[in-house]
Parts: sequence; C-alpha cells; structure tokens
Amino acid sequence: MSTLAEITDALVAQLVADVDETTGTWSPCWRRFTSLPSNALTGNPYQGGNTIALWAAQVGHGYERPLWATYRQWAELGGQVTKGERSTRCVKWVVKETDDPKKPKLLPSVFHLFNVAQQQGWEPPVVEPLVHDDVVAAALAHLRAVPYTSIVGEPAYAPGADVVMMPPDEAFTSSEALCAILAHELAHWTGHPSRLHRDMSGRFGSDAYAGEELVAEISSCITAATLGVDPGPLRQDHAIYLQHWLRVLKADSSLLFTAAAAAQKATEHLLAYSATAFDTVSPPTLEPSLV
Repeated sequence: MSTLAEITDALVAQLVADVDETTGTWSPCWRRFTSLPSNALTGNPYQGGNTIALWAAQVGHGYERPLWATYRQWAELGGQVTKGERSTRCVKWVVKETDDPKKPKLLPSVFHLFNVAQQQGWEPPVVEPLVHDDVVAAALAHLRAVPYTSIVGEPAYAPGADVVMMPPDEAFTSSEALCAILAHELAHWTGHPSRLHRDMSGRFGSDAYAGEELVAEISSCITAATLGVDPGPLRQDHAIYLQHWLRVLKADSSLLFTAAAAAQKATEHLLAYSATAFDTVSPPTLEPSLV
C-alpha cells in the first residue's frame, strides 16, 4: 500500500468513527471550524485534502489552534517540537517531467506537520477578535457578489437551467445558516460547463450524484471557514447521503482527496468574484436538481 493510500485510509477511518451509531448523526471534521488550518511561519492556509487532514487531526487530538509547521519551520520560529510528539502527514504534488513535455506527471510527496500545541518556545501573536455581526455580513456580501441567477424555492441547484433556488432570507434561523446553505448551492453552481465543468449528470442515488454532493458539502465548509463563519451542523436533508458517502469512501478512500481538491477549486472560483449578484428572475422550467 502506498503512503498516500495509508493517509487517506486512516483519514476515512477517522471520519467513519465520527458517526454516532446511536443517533445516526454525523459531525465531520470540516463542519467544526470557523477558520482554516494555516502555516505558522508563512501564514498561508493549507488547501484541499490537507485542509481535511489537519482539521481531522485537530479534532482527534483536541488542538485548540489551527497553526501548523514542519519541524524545521518551528525551529526557524524559535520553537522546539516536544520530544515524542507524532506528526500529521500531509501530501503535496510534485511535477515530474515525462517524455511528452505537454503531459508531465504529478507524484504525491508526503510532508510532516506539527501543531502549535506540540512545540515549546513560540507563542502566536495576539489577534484582536473581529465583531461577529460584521464578519457574517461581510461573508454574505461576498457570496451575494457571485453572479448567479436565483429564484425562490427550497435550497437546490438546477444544472440545466443554471439556476440556484433559495428560500427568502427571513426563512433562515440565522445569517450564518443562510451563508452556509447558499455556499453549498453556489458550490454546485461552479460545476456548470461554463465554469469548472464537473460531471453533473448523476441522478439521485448514483455514485456520481453522491460525489457531487460531497464536493459541495466540503466546499461550503471551506468557504465558510475562509470567510470566518460557522458552517453549522450537517443539514437534515443531506444526512440521507451519509451512508452513500461512507460506502463510496470505504470502497476508494482516494476519492476523499479528489473531492477535496474539487471543493477547493469551487471555493476559489466563488471567492474570486467581486461583481454585484444578479437580481432574482422569473422561474424557468426546472429539471431534477442538486440540493
């Protein structure tokens, strides 16, 4: 078994362990944070599957802060990794040249990170907390800047019509809930052929449909964490995908990193917009939708 397979298998096993067998509820690691794991030296956030791996490690070990660095980077910061501490393995993709210069290979390379709680000698700078209402308002404004076409309806995205359906704002219990659900539907929106062109052809119950839902689920949480808002618990209407997700991930754990990479691209696409969102339009004829 390759090292990448070992990492993904262990990560999927931890996700499976997060299921409460008594209640049947699931609280995956990506739904527990309002900030991204980042490098203590560079300040850069980690991406894709590494975000999931570090969130999972933070949950599993009870680390309070999402700050990470390699052994050498902690030394550069003036810290020292505590003796006996075990690293969290992450993966970067290294380009390898092939006989065809237009088709280079991407090979996984493992690197090891330690949380700030695993070192001594360095203290993170004190950061003044932002006003909660300002953070949520800014997050919603950023999402509303995406040029999507919307109609009033239960939360869903119709790929053929390229329309996002959302209830009126007042139907939500909080602005954070509105942000989280809108981020999910907009993640689906990025998969349209005119944008990131993901496979949106899967029907309800198929692996393709479950895979697209997993991409949107992870993307919405990465988007929320990037914007500093709480993604909240897993939506009840999405809990029906739980067993399908777990079955698919158990069968091929590499799909988690694939889904996380697609989710990262979806988030980056959404947050690249700065134009004002389009007004609500009259309802077109809709086909079966992604929710």
